[in-house]
Amino acid sequence: MLSYISNMIIIPKASKFFSILFVLIALQLLGCAPRPPQETGIFKKNDLVELINIDSSIKLDIRYATSNNFADQPVYEEARAFLQRPEAEALIRGNNNLKKLGYGLLVFDGYRPWSVTKLF
Repeated sequence: MLSYISNMIIIPKASKFFSILFVLIALQLLGCAPRPPQETGIFKKNDLVELINIDSSIKLDIRYATSNNFADQPVYEEARAFLQRPEAEALIRGNNNLKKLGYGLLVFDGYRPWSVTKLF
């Protein structure tokens, strides 16, 4: 059986150790740097907020913190979701509208650290 990491990388599903080792070797061969590239310019201020600190009624199912994801292994250390404040506030407004109808939001992912983004 095969696990697909991307359109380019195929990992045999033999063992988690060999899967992790294969990903690390593939990242080295593909030239992934250990940190984000340095960019210059004018950027929007970073205002990351933890979603459940703003609205605890939003449910989280952060699968990348478990082995229940396409990589079959956790890639996050904790099941937490962070968003830029304007996006988090928009989700909260949507969640409040859904609550009136008896529904709510289930969030599967949020901001990804650069190191995790490079894995995908």
